[in-house]
Amino acid sequence: MKRYHSMAIAIASVLAVSYSSTGCSGPAEPSAEENVQTDVAPLYVASSKLWSGESVQVCWENPSAAPQAERDWVRQAVLASWDAHTRVDFNGWGTCTSSSNGIRIRISDEGPHTDGLGTDLDGETDGMVLNFTFQNWSPDCQNSRRFCIEAIAVHEFGHALGFAHEQNRPDTPSWCDEEQGSDGDLTLNLWDLDSVMNYCNPEWNGNGTLSESDIQGAIQMYGTPRWITEYGYVQGWRVDKHPRMMADVDEDGKQDVVAFGDAGTLVSRSTGTGFMAPELWVDQYNYNHGWRTEYHERMMADVNNDGKPDVVGFGDAGVLVSLSTGSSFTAPSLWVGDYGWNQGYRVDKHPRMMADVNNDGKPDVVAFGDNGVVVSLSTGSSFTAPSLWLANYGYNHGYRIDQHPRMMADVNNDGKQDVVVFANNGVYVALSTGSSFSTPSLWVGNYGYNHGYRVDMHPRMTADVNGDGKQDIVAFGDNGVVVSTSTGSSFTTPQLWVNRFGYNQVGWRVEQHPRMMADVDNDGKDDVVGFGGNGVYISRSTGSSFELPSHLVEGFGYDFGWRVDMHPRMMADINGDGTQDVVGFANEGVFVRQTY
Repeated sequence: MKRYHSMAIAIASVLAVSYSSTGCSGPAEPSAEENVQTDVAPLYVASSKLWSGESVQVCWENPSAAPQAERDWVRQAVLASWDAHTRVDFNGWGTCTSSSNGIRIRISDEGPHTDGLGTDLDGETDGMVLNFTFQNWSPDCQNSRRFCIEAIAVHEFGHALGFAHEQNRPDTPSWCDEEQGSDGDLTLNLWDLDSVMNYCNPEWNGNGTLSESDIQGAIQMYGTPRWITEYGYVQGWRVDKHPRMMADVDEDGKQDVVAFGDAGTLVSRSTGTGFMAPELWVDQYNYNHGWRTEYHERMMADVNNDGKPDVVGFGDAGVLVSLSTGSSFTAPSLWVGDYGWNQGYRVDKHPRMMADVNNDGKPDVVAFGDNGVVVSLSTGSSFTAPSLWLANYGYNHGYRIDQHPRMMADVNNDGKQDVVVFANNGVYVALSTGSSFSTPSLWVGNYGYNHGYRVDMHPRMTADVNGDGKQDIVAFGDNGVVVSTSTGSSFTTPQLWVNRFGYNQVGWRVEQHPRMMADVDNDGKDDVVGFGGNGVYISRSTGSSFELPSHLVEGFGYDFGWRVDMHPRMMADINGDGTQDVVGFANEGVFVRQTY
């Protein structure tokens, strides 16, 4: 196998793929007289060596040879370049085991190189070598070690993706005579001087910055994680004005983008590999029609049980519904003249939600009002008049949004959603009978305000973590994720299922790090998903605990510029395979990373 070595002077431009090892040394300066075209996506690709999946594991053979900070320089450089612009997700970055697949990196003071291209490296011991000290090789880098480490990493990971040296292409100008390594079998578009893969690049290793042609060529081979260039911050979408969510509005098994914009309710349907262009499905529920996030809750729910979620909006005059036809939403119809702003309901006082409380397949209105829990059942074409199902848990009973989370969950697996309340002294449950809620019962004396749990510090929710059909308590406490499973008549004593994701662990914060539950592997058990500083972490449920977190997806985290008040993030099955995938509304559109 040939080696592909990192260049010590300048890396030339186009991407290329080959069948042998690669190493990189210094090329000559280009002639100013040569006319080099750089306006299209170049690529020299060994097409049989491209990675077939989105996830590529990376590990270190000898991590103790360099500080964590320096290894992080490599990871961050790769994530900000190849990973950020393609659907390939380099993850893992732990210590190699004897059976580790993917890219295995050895730290050594020698010429950086890879033993092949693309999948040649899969599981290959010492498949990539990186230099962190520069005592023997390229000693000038000792004066700018971080720059050299990062720039070389970007180049070598280009080889790991299957891209050979650009200067090896048959259309390389005669002045660029730095051919090294093997050739590819597929050439796309024109030669590019500015590529990080080109020895003749006048900038050393391209300064570690992908050229526009590098980006376009890599996208041609691996696709882009951005499924649509809409609905992002730069397109004018704001968290405090424009609710955005995922729902399967056309009943094809794939969840679609539903966005309440300035001019109406827009939908972009999922094709399984991207989102279609936005379509105006109904000219209502939007900012220009007076809908405000601080006044008017909007959500999706299948209120007529036809398999297609519908728009439900809590407006000024009551609850409006627009049914999904599969290609549009019907004109708004007032299904019940209550629960709105004019009836005294307030976002900061009265939680309102949709839940099927009578097991007929149609979600109903459930509102925690001033005097208790009020319900309006869905008939499929309207909501019944409000009925007080439980004279408790209302504002006048001392319950506050900033202290006492309230939600609906089927905790006894009878098909009816029950009231679950995190009160001062523990978690109370009021089971649904189908026509009322039973007398509240303390199911577990924990997770409450008196136990130190705070809304702005400790997310609490319900999820079926053991696959028995009953929703359990999941709490992100100070020291990790605590669980109390449901027996059907109570919650078990709290147990620490994983000592991660907590307030005291590497600073997980509500205002920075969204955490939620989702079945990422389609095994019927909900798993922990945490959007950390440097990516998305998953702790899968075993049914009796959560596995230690795996760094499933890079990006989507605080360290990459994602903000809770700017960039909604959620889990949704966007390709109909039964697993929940990562969806993020970023600055420049909607980005997706598939999980398992």
